[in-house]
Amino acid sequence: MNLLLAFLLTCTIANAQDFNGLLDKIAQSTDSLAKKAVIDSFMQKYTVFPLTIENDCIFVFRGSAQRIIVTGDHTQWSQRGDTMQRIAGTDLHYVKKTFPADARLDYKLINGTNWILDPRNPLTCPGGFGPNSELRMPAYPDQPELIGNADIQRGTIFDTTFRSSALNNSRAIKVYLPPGYSQALQYPVILFHDGIDYVNLAKAPAIIDRLIAMNRIRPIIAVFVPAVNRTPEYAGNSIVQFEKFISEEIMNWVDGRFSTIRNPEYRAVAGASNGGNISLYCALKSPQVFAKVAAQSSNVINSIMTGYDVYPSLPISVYADIGNYDIPQLIPMVKQFKQVLDKRGYIHKYKEINEGHSWGNWKAHMNEYLEFFFPPIPSSVKSAGTLPLITDLEYNLDSLSVRLSFRLSIPVRGMTIVLMDLNGRILSETLMSAREQGDQQEELIVHSKLSTGMYFLQFRSEQTMFSYPITIK
Repeated sequence: MNLLLAFLLTCTIANAQDFNGLLDKIAQSTDSLAKKAVIDSFMQKYTVFPLTIENDCIFVFRGSAQRIIVTGDHTQWSQRGDTMQRIAGTDLHYVKKTFPADARLDYKLINGTNWILDPRNPLTCPGGFGPNSELRMPAYPDQPELIGNADIQRGTIFDTTFRSSALNNSRAIKVYLPPGYSQALQYPVILFHDGIDYVNLAKAPAIIDRLIAMNRIRPIIAVFVPAVNRTPEYAGNSIVQFEKFISEEIMNWVDGRFSTIRNPEYRAVAGASNGGNISLYCALKSPQVFAKVAAQSSNVINSIMTGYDVYPSLPISVYADIGNYDIPQLIPMVKQFKQVLDKRGYIHKYKEINEGHSWGNWKAHMNEYLEFFFPPIPSSVKSAGTLPLITDLEYNLDSLSVRLSFRLSIPVRGMTIVLMDLNGRILSETLMSAREQGDQQEELIVHSKLSTGMYFLQFRSEQTMFSYPITIK
């Protein structure tokens, strides 16, 4: 244990001991002036609250009030919440709670009819209805990617208004370009639903800047698209048209305007709550556009749950998480979706987090899927710029075989090549021996004639997996 951590642990233990001592001293004081002096001394010593000790948390309020209630993620923001106990003969209120040692929760105090920030807690985080006070328990992990740094290079934001023919409406969108963006290179792309909130509340551009500077992800382009009619577009009767707007109109515009890698393995879609639902839907309906999807605290509607469960796994990598203090209806839904991912063999990363349904949660875990989807370029291929593993892919259909020619950008110890249809059914599979980088040729044998349409070629090695859409005419 380092000296700083030992010092902090010693301080929190002292806090608990001192607070219990405070209660004893107040009880022993004979009049209100003596009690006030005891409290004044304590509050001068400890100016920041709540006090946290292992799994225990002590919320404190001092002031004139009939009743103070603590509410937040842990109470589902109920107006009843947790009522603080007022110490007789004083203006000190407190309540003790128990939480997991690594929890992070949003909360507010209710004083009469007023919902207020905790005046003695300097930690706040943005929310959809304004800032909330933030509780970080002692084992909540440090997250250096969230720390601002004026010295790092910053990307640029491109603003435009986009009109959709599929939806017959317009919206303002933002596009993040990484530091040093160059038309001479090609970049992966991630599209965020509730995009303006991901910019303003989750601070996504600053987080991406820092992850790039820390070499935890490669440079990427991020597209931030807001909703106009959120519930119909994300989970209702406009979902089909909205998906076409995203996968066809927006992504075609992005490819035409910016220098992108157009392979779906380098494209992700992400969102939270209903934004996670539409993200899952976009990947399900257009895996030839998005091969990676992140769904945070998501509402997974039945048709999407069934869509991922009906067929063997599509060539999609999934990140999903849920907070243990999240909206109660969502928790079993996301856990069931995780079971589907396991059963169908999807490549996925899943987390259950001691947090709530909040932008503080979603912001804090963006790095999880950004690092999962866009790891930094290996040093062995950095000289090649942003080349993917497989380049210069060509294919020819000949009777019952598909002949491939392609170029490997790095050596591989072995690789499995799979041909599958849009429903994830494997039509052919072959094992390729170890190869050096350079030009390659392979042949896949199929057992029945392929009909016209879209298929996927999936290349699986020990290092990674890539999928490429092909069209048979």
